[in-house]
Amino acid sequence: QRVEIGRPFCEIANEWWEETEPKLALQSVKSYKLAMSRAVTFFNDTPAKQITAQDILKFLNNLAKQGYSQKVVSNTKMVVKQILDHAVLGNDIELNPCTSVTIRKDLPKEKREAASRIDEQTIKDNLDLWIFPYVALMTGMRKGELIGLKWSDIDLEHDMITVNRSVWYGDGGAHEKTTKTEAGMRTIPILAPLKDRILVETSKFKPIPSYYVFGDEKPLSEKAYRYRYKKYSERLGISSTLHQLRKSFATAAVDANVPPDVLKEIIGHKDISTTLNIYAEVRENRIKEAGNALSKMMLNNG
Repeated sequence: QRVEIGRPFCEIANEWWEETEPKLALQSVKSYKLAMSRAVTFFNDTPAKQITAQDILKFLNNLAKQGYSQKVVSNTKMVVKQILDHAVLGNDIELNPCTSVTIRKDLPKEKREAASRIDEQTIKDNLDLWIFPYVALMTGMRKGELIGLKWSDIDLEHDMITVNRSVWYGDGGAHEKTTKTEAGMRTIPILAPLKDRILVETSKFKPIPSYYVFGDEKPLSEKAYRYRYKKYSERLGISSTLHQLRKSFATAAVDANVPPDVLKEIIGHKDISTTLNIYAEVRENRIKEAGNALSKMMLNNG
């Protein structure tokens, strides 16, 4: 009877997790595990053979009703698909019903705005306090890329920064990985204001090429990073995250009429559509600002 009914989803999911977890990057484990937990809670002891595309769609729609964003629902679907792919390989099912399921396009997106103009200016006015947020604002680099930056990556002669590694935090402290994708491995122009500040910083000491810019022989630890960013933010009264500073850089590039394909290379987007979305958002904001300005003018003229 057990053979005829087939194995339950939860059993297959646990087996998939045992095989998959060791292969995941440390920063991906948490999101994968949460997605699997949602799926196991919903399907639990349901035999994989009995799970249909409609069941999966109902599960994803339930997540949407609970207020989960499109990104979370999409990631959860991806994990369910991988679990059921594992079921196909294990001869638990013949076909994966998840492949025919599409996610609703009207789900809310996790939209992160650029840093406020006040925060941007505050960061520029307090370079002596800590240069880390300023470099983020002037390069659009990700947190891991900034923490993994070494002095040998900074070429002041050609005004270029080479991005070829990233640091993430997990068990055992900081872990470094080489950026292998074409999108990740790239060069970033050193803007004139940033170059001036780097020269000021390096006039105080002679940088060791193999040392990390925000560390020494070893990169900045997670504890040290969190402590410094928290104290820095509290002292200056800023609320912007590093991701928002990256968005500010991208927005400034759009304002400067940097073409989408060039911005894609600079900021390290894998897909050009991500870059184009930034252009669309900036255009929308400009239209709204123009509308507000016109409204005020019309009211004053009235």
